[in-house]
Amino acid sequence: MKQVSDTSDESWPLGQYCLFRANNQVCPTGFLDGWIHWDDEDSFNSNYHSGAVPHGTYGKDTTIWYCCKTTGFANAAIDLPRSKAFYLLKHGAICQKVTGMIATEEWFKYDCEDSFNKNEYAGTIPTSDIGKDIKLYYCYYQPMFY
Repeated sequence: MKQVSDTSDESWPLGQYCLFRANNQVCPTGFLDGWIHWDDEDSFNSNYHSGAVPHGTYGKDTTIWYCCKTTGFANAAIDLPRSKAFYLLKHGAICQKVTGMIATEEWFKYDCEDSFNKNEYAGTIPTSDIGKDIKLYYCYYQPMFY
């Protein structure tokens, strides 16, 4: 995860994609924010975190904040650094096209509390399936010529 002291003045291209919101920071200009709350398993819950994590709360349950760009078209290629592979969180039906990169859709499925589940979300969030469990979609980008 990119760590900077202030992301609000950075210029990001138009498109359909999301980023993790940097810890204790606001979203960059032109992004909409939102969050997903995981009602983590109550039994044998061994949640922990370390290192750089997105803005959120990490305890018995987990809430993570996102910044989403919704002002362009996913099929219109955008320019981002392409010297090495990276991830964007998917927003919409397809992965955002990025000049010089090949995108592969991937996902994580999180097993959440089975009884009286309280998974929830608000605002603008990445493409996801939120029910008893949470499935979150990512786009993995790698240079076309590597």
